[in-house]
Amino acid sequence: MSIDQGLPVGDVVDVADLAGLAPGAVLVEALEGIDPGGLEGAESVEYLRACARARNRAVARFLTAVHEVGRAEDGTRTRRAVVDEFSGDEVALALGWSWAMARRWLELADDLHRRLSEVQAALASGVLDEGKARVFSEWTRDLSDDHARAVCAEVLPEAQELPVGALIERIQQVSASIDPDWAARRERRR
Repeated sequence: MSIDQGLPVGDVVDVADLAGLAPGAVLVEALEGIDPGGLEGAESVEYLRACARARNRAVARFLTAVHEVGRAEDGTRTRRAVVDEFSGDEVALALGWSWAMARRWLELADDLHRRLSEVQAALASGVLDEGKARVFSEWTRDLSDDHARAVCAEVLPEAQELPVGALIERIQQVSASIDPDWAARRERRR
């Protein structure tokens, strides 16, 4: 089954086919047609991985929506050039969240869309999860945009396989090699 094809009507999906499906509507449809309770060990793992890819894609879409609502001018299609201190108000109101929670999500969304688009793309492709996207955002915050992108270019290809602690260590290592003053700036900000 090609990753670009939809599922034929009435087609039963083999769990082994899930690995070949890109995150999106076809993958979600395939997952909906599988009873995870009836899967064997390796099939359960493949199902879990497919669910994670679909979830990561959905989080990327959600972050895009948060970003657009945060940039929207009241009642128009016009967007602010930058997110400001009031941008989280509409997000908080729309989702019934506290201002602090809305701001936290909006800051991540803005950072991924404005500064770390390759991290946003990895999230949308399903290979990176929200927790690791947050790690990239947080641990590159004190780098210039160019240095942050250089860190992402080097570390992103291996990020999917790294536990979060190891990912942080790798980002620290690469950041310090690119910008020797990075650690001191982080310490001062902290």
